[in-house]
Amino acid sequence: QMQQMQQMQQMQMSRARRSYLAASPGSDALGPEDKAVQRQIDQSAWAWSLVEGLLELSIEEHAELCMNAELKKGSDGEKAKAERRMEKYTTLFASVLRRLPRQKLLQVLEVVKNHVVHLSMEEQGGQLVAHVLSSYPDMVEVLVKALSVSVAELSMHKFGTHVVQTALSVVPGEQKKILLRELTEDTESSRIQLKQVIKDRHGIWVMRGWAMQACPPHGSMPLDFLDHVVANLDIGEMVKSKSNFRYSYKLIIWIVECYRQNLERVRLILDYITTNASELINDEYGNLYLTMVLKFGEESHKRIVFQEAAKVITDDSALKPRWYAGHVIDVCLEELSKIDRRSGTWKEFLHEQRSIFMRAATQEGMPDKPPHLQKIYENRCGRHTARRFYDLGTEEEKRKMAQLVENISQATATNSSSTFKASLLPADEEAQ
Repeated sequence: QMQQMQQMQQMQMSRARRSYLAASPGSDALGPEDKAVQRQIDQSAWAWSLVEGLLELSIEEHAELCMNAELKKGSDGEKAKAERRMEKYTTLFASVLRRLPRQKLLQVLEVVKNHVVHLSMEEQGGQLVAHVLSSYPDMVEVLVKALSVSVAELSMHKFGTHVVQTALSVVPGEQKKILLRELTEDTESSRIQLKQVIKDRHGIWVMRGWAMQACPPHGSMPLDFLDHVVANLDIGEMVKSKSNFRYSYKLIIWIVECYRQNLERVRLILDYITTNASELINDEYGNLYLTMVLKFGEESHKRIVFQEAAKVITDDSALKPRWYAGHVIDVCLEELSKIDRRSGTWKEFLHEQRSIFMRAATQEGMPDKPPHLQKIYENRCGRHTARRFYDLGTEEEKRKMAQLVENISQATATNSSSTFKASLLPADEEAQ
């Protein structure tokens, strides 16, 4: 009988919470039984019950979303589903919290504050914390203080990372520094934790949020905000160790992009990458480093990348099934197509490189060698590169290439910027 009474009470309390969520407090929609149950709940328990009720409803919304996605047989991408789910949670939390009287709202926010780390590690709880951070400025300082003691752990958690990223994007500058204090202290443990976050597949997106706050012209923090990260990078280990740092190549690109107007501060990174260009050009991640140099590097570093790319064009041994070097050649060809917009010694260098690239593509001066352009065209990763050569040529050069590759004019040339997926810049700025 005691168990039955407890079960009935739990059912009544759950019904009271749902009724409360369905109508404004004090309205006629609440039945006498529900009001009686509400009176039995003390203030702190009531607030926690409401938080539980919010999360419970969120989970039901999530289940409905999953069911709909299953019915649609996955026609929508994962990103779109995640965005819809986040929008539903945010709408739900906002609509309920907005209807609460201030006293009761403060009680709910108190629960969120006291359990912020625990909530941040739940999918719906994390969305609730993110909503509070974004919508209640009075709560920011206390929540940031609570999050800061576990920011490394949260950054590497699949739900906690979203909370940290939200905090980085919405809290004021000084609060950002407090939030990241665990990762920026001048201690060995802090440096170890920073390296762990950089290696982690969830943590790397916190690093992106960190970089975005310092990336001009849109960042709200000075570049000094990133100096601690740059000072603790082991560039050699990060570039060479694919297994341990397979997510970290993005961070190197983001950092160079942030310092693109002050490259002296990342010269060691650029020097290391270009010194090892021959090893990196046909590497899964290395080709992205070289693409980054072509986008943001100094002229001296770009010259080295162009020279390595020119060598690869005639290197049949480099034409592997996954021809990563093609990405670098694509960006070189894109730059060569903009010669008229360049000036000075760089324009002169590009004219020289255009002659070298086109001579290799049209077999000029190499009549006894097999047609490299044909082999590039036949490679599953090289067809669009062959078309880029064709588009860059004069009428005479196009005629020669059409003789080498019968259907080259029908190939599709993809946008070179699609190979550079780690940029922090908007697409229109990146394309300049």
